[in-house]
Amino acid sequence: MMPPRMVRWLIDHGYVTEPDGQASTPKPEHAARIPSLSELMRRPVTVGSIANGKPDMTPIPAGSRNNDLHAWAYGRLLNHPDNAEAIRRDLFERGQTSGLKESELETIWQSIRRQLGGDR
Repeated sequence: MMPPRMVRWLIDHGYVTEPDGQASTPKPEHAARIPSLSELMRRPVTVGSIANGKPDMTPIPAGSRNNDLHAWAYGRLLNHPDNAEAIRRDLFERGQTSGLKESELETIWQSIRRQLGGDR
């Protein structure tokens, strides 16, 4: 028996279909294949990215928003404390597009600052 939340996630990400409103078993052709370490090591290293150096601003689905936003902004602030204001703006923008209220985002930001010693 699988929790309904996991079933919904599988359906939402294309791993299963919903014939007649019921979830079916996963189909191998929809399963994401994880590359082996040797395949990853053979991939060319590129400088720059598709995002042209801009952070990922895609909305985060409900269920992981607070944790994912915290980790995302924490890592950026830890590594780029000189860019704190832009990181805070990005946190609020991405958080709001993900459906969080400003008060929740302020709580996340203050938590990050406390964890990093409040000087960032």
